[in-house]
Amino acid sequence: MKPSDIRHIRLAQQHLTATTLTNPVDVVKFQAAVQAQDYYGAKWGIGQRMLNATDELVEQAITDGSILRLHVMRPPGTLLQQTTFVGWLSSRLHELMPSVVTTMERLGWMTLRSEKQIGF
Repeated sequence: MKPSDIRHIRLAQQHLTATTLTNPVDVVKFQAAVQAQDYYGAKWGIGQRMLNATDELVEQAITDGSILRLHVMRPPGTLLQQTTFVGWLSSRLHELMPSVVTTMERLGWMTLRSEKQIGF
């Protein structure tokens, strides 16, 4: 395999040259998490990986809570699909950042009861 083959395969696997994703939530779910130096860079990265993307479409997913914007992994911020957050990251937040969990519970995005039912 030539280096150029690897480059093409990698771009396709990242949904940068051959995407079938049609909404921002699916992009973030596929990536597991999206990080960028700034908010607009993160939104641009999502838009690059989906068909017929618009800034309004990505912004609406963030506004309605389908994609969560948090500063959990590092200061610039991270975008996570809501069920992904509840699944693998929230269990760690209880011990590392209890105030974030409290805020999310207050907003109705997460409950301790649902986490216990999932098994965390």
